[in-house]
Amino acid sequence: MGHDDRGQTPRRQRMAPEMRVTRLLDAALVEFSANGYMAATVEAIARRAGLSKSGFYAHFPSKEAVFEALLGNLLMPRFRNPWQALEDGVPVREVIDGFIDNAYEQLLSPTAITLLKVMIADNKRVAPLSQRWERSVLGPYLRVQQDVIDRCVARGLLRRNPMTERFTMAISPLIYMAIRAMVLENADPDEVARHRESHRQLLYLLLEP
Repeated sequence: MGHDDRGQTPRRQRMAPEMRVTRLLDAALVEFSANGYMAATVEAIARRAGLSKSGFYAHFPSKEAVFEALLGNLLMPRFRNPWQALEDGVPVREVIDGFIDNAYEQLLSPTAITLLKVMIADNKRVAPLSQRWERSVLGPYLRVQQDVIDRCVARGLLRRNPMTERFTMAISPLIYMAIRAMVLENADPDEVARHRESHRQLLYLLLEP
């Protein structure tokens, strides 16, 4: 009998397709974290999710496909590009608040931090998958974001400065906190909250026209 973290295999049971996909993604993240991407197997992921190998293959063609799905679910903005709201007349501070709150909730979540650790630990093996995700998903999103920022600057809705010219810099303070979370394991919530608020105030200062 296979084992989960408590030494027991989840009993296989009938589940809706959406639930099976969620179970497989959760199981894959745990398996990648516990044993590394290269050592993880389809069989182990399926067993941890309480499914058979055929149950796995009914939803994903490979371990690589599961990893790419994790990238898409955990490290891709789940919301409409927030800066487009500026063109609809939403105040700058309100847009900044939404950007900060969503970004910190997403990138500092335990699942996102775990996935980032896997990407670093097994970099040589997962690099092609990460690069494909960057080219096909993240890169296009960031280009659209930069186009929106450029339009807002041209209309006087945002202040022109080095940050707006290369807007990926706007997320840099959050990347720093994500690195701290990976290194220190248990980030101090109060420190995260203070850093988050300082990041918010920095964007107010740099972006309000």
